Formats: sequence, C-alpha cells, structure tokens
Amino acid sequence: MIQNSKGFTLVELMIVVAIIGIMYMIAIPSYESYVETSCMSTASMNLQTLRTHEEAANIEYGAYTAGIHDGADPGSSTLSNMDQVNPMAPLFWNPDDNNQFRYVVEIGAVVGYTVTVTGVDGGGCDNIQCDRNECMRL
Repeated sequence: MIQNSKGFTLVELMIVVAIIGIMYMIAIPSYESYVETSCMSTASMNLQTLRTHEEAANIEYGAYTAGIHDGADPGSSTLSNMDQVNPMAPLFWNPDDNNQFRYVVEIGAVVGYTVTVTGVDGGGCDNIQCDRNECMRL
C-alpha cells in the first residue's frame, strides 16, 4: 500500500525561507533610500518656502524673523501660525512635513539669517539636516 503524504519537506521550507530572506535584504535598503529621498525633498521644499516668507517679512517690516518651529511641539512654534490666533504672526508659514522637522531661524550679523533644519526623532527623517543652502544626511 502506497501512502499519499501531504505537506512540505524541510528542504522546501528552507528554500522558501531563504527566498524571503533575500527579498527582505533587497527591499529594506530600497525602502530606506526612498524614505531618505522623501525627507530630503520635503525639508528642501519647506526650507525654500521659509526663505520666501523671511524675504517677504524683511521687505515688509525691514527685518528678518528669528524663531523656532519644533515638530515635536508644533503648538509652541514662534515661526508658524499653527494656532490661528494671530494668522499673520510672525511669518504666516506652516511647514508641510507632518511635524517631522525642527526649524531654527537665527538672525546673523554677516548673513541676514541662518536656518537650520533637523529631523525630529522617530519621524523617519531624524538623520536629515539642512542649512540655508542644502540638505544632507547625517
């Protein structure tokens, strides 16, 4: 009498696990690269928008605006109008980044102002930093 066995052999299961492992090793670096590119693009776009608002404030009021917008605590921002209490204070600028970054604007003597953008921990973009000119990976 011949037994009709059903199921998978150990070798077949090991091959499937190996294939899944190889796919995982290829997919994770690609995903991390995608997230990093997205973070750099978002930070650069918000940095350019902030620059535009700073230049407009300088033209209208004769001075740049210093302040901080912290993605970890966006309600305490001194740069954006998140609370809508005073919609024109101070820059009428809201970052479009799901609170993944911390923006610091400092007024300088030589350069009109300096903007530093750093990622907020846990936001997926915590290894990105921008200055007034460019964004880079830390």
